[in-house]
Amino acid sequence: MSADCCSAKESALVQLRVKQSRVLKIVLFINLCMFFIEFGSGLIAKSTARLADSLDMLGDAAVYGFSLYALNRNGLTS
Repeated sequence: MSADCCSAKESALVQLRVKQSRVLKIVLFINLCMFFIEFGSGLIAKSTARLADSLDMLGDAAVYGFSLYALNRNGLTS
């Protein structure tokens, strides 16, 4: 194997991480927005079901946040 082969694979991995990071940021933002919307509407409606669903959204957002941390912890992506 040549060094050129490995550098091409490294470049492809960096590009993949950038794409994955972008998608994770989008779904993290959507989940956080939905958490605040559902939590607020659950308080207004006094609905424990809606409050529980909002906490589920917050849990999903936490998972996306941890995934972003793991993806970016080596500093290869911005």
